[in-house]
Order: sequence, then structure tokens, then C-alpha cells
Amino acid sequence: MSKISFKDLFSPGAEEKIKQFKPARLQETKPSLLQGLKFPGEGVYDHFENHASAVVCIVSMTCLACIDMLPELSAFADSYKGKFVVISSGSEEENQELVRHFAYRFPVRSMSVEAYTERYGVDATPYVFHLMKGIVSHSYSIQSIRDLYELAEHGKGI
Repeated sequence: MSKISFKDLFSPGAEEKIKQFKPARLQETKPSLLQGLKFPGEGVYDHFENHASAVVCIVSMTCLACIDMLPELSAFADSYKGKFVVISSGSEEENQELVRHFAYRFPVRSMSVEAYTERYGVDATPYVFHLMKGIVSHSYSIQSIRDLYELAEHGKGI
């Protein structure tokens, strides 16, 4: 269990669920359905295979953890040596405003929640894919920008 919902806090067995809770960054990762396969980047970025390493971060504009990360993505992208791309549930106009407001120097692509859920099997956001030469090596549900940095620092594929 990577997130505890408000409903879970008050449901039967809540105490046991809370005892078993581990933040996403401390959990063993389960392989993505895409692990070991070419990342379906059509319409997102067409040349992932040209980069030794790439990170695709999926965010929802209705996710508080995602919104909290937005101001810090530039610093991560500047420190990351590979290609960095964000897929956002925001409209084209909303994403253009994000790019202007935060001075992003990386691509931000629009995709509906339904589309990225179906295409990538993402069940929670923020969600990160690490690619090596366009092939998915790892994927993670994260909680904050700190998780993204920790994954990068500890060599968990990023």
C-alpha cells in the first residue's frame, strides 16, 4: 500500500493498515506492465531511444502531491543528466501556463487521466518511468519531489 486514503483511516482494520503502511520510496517496486518494453512515447516524445537515460513523470492536476511538486521540477530537471518529460492531465493551455510560470526547459505534454491510465497502466500519481535507450527499466509511484531525488541518488534505475 503506497498511499493511505482518508476513508482507510476510519475503515475496519485501519490500525493494521496503518501499521503496514510504507511510503512509496521505501517499498519494493513491482514491475510495470511495460518493464523491459519500448516506452510508448508517440505524441509525447519520439526519440527516447536516442537518450541513454530518460525520466517520464506523470502528474494529475487534481493530485495535491503532483501540484506540490510542480515548482520543484525545474531544479530536478536541471540536475538530471538525461532527458526529462512531464505528462500532465492539464489542458494544452494549462500546461503552457505551467511552462511559462515555472520557466520549465523540458517538455510538458497533455494527456487525459483516462488516456494515461489505459496507455501506461498508471494507477496513482505522481508516477515516474525510467527509460534506458527508450526501454522501460523501472517505474514508481512517488509521493514528492524528495522521492524522485532519493530514487536518483540511490541508483534505483534513475
